[in-house]
Amino acid sequence: LIGLDTYDKAGNGSGNGGLSSKQMSWLRHELAKDKDRPTLVFGHHPLTLGSDVVNDEPFVFDLDLEQSQQIQQLYSSTPGVFFHHSGHTHRNYRSSSTVAGRVNFQEVGATKEYPGGFSLLRVHEGGYAMNFYKTRDHRAREWSERTRGEYAGVGASAFYMSGSIGDRNYVVMVDHVV
Repeated sequence: LIGLDTYDKAGNGSGNGGLSSKQMSWLRHELAKDKDRPTLVFGHHPLTLGSDVVNDEPFVFDLDLEQSQQIQQLYSSTPGVFFHHSGHTHRNYRSSSTVAGRVNFQEVGATKEYPGGFSLLRVHEGGYAMNFYKTRDHRAREWSERTRGEYAGVGASAFYMSGSIGDRNYVVMVDHVV
């Protein structure tokens, strides 16, 4: 498991994420140590262009584009990397990369605001399963519905934030996961 601080840069927390040169160097070193070791990477900001519906101020959701491409290139030369987990967009969305095609890129929905739930990743011998669970408490569900229109209005945000069933719940077989 590798955890990245995807806002490891000067600034006040707004704008695209970014890694410091020290952290990028560390990541290169860690991935080079054992390229075939099954590896999951966790960071706050998404990496793929598919995850970035808009990338204009003030709506920037992903990691710095140049660094995103560098990391995806690292993943493509590191056969053990099979999963990259992120948040930031507050939605459930599964994407892929043309550069690192075997890596699954998963964004998970917000717990507090709509869609109001949590994702559980179960890694097992031969693969993994991702499942999204909606909160059960009526007060949490009321809040979730109250915040449904938080991004781009009720209609757009509900689809954008929830994602498809396949974005929220799926099983992937990976031959090198133990």
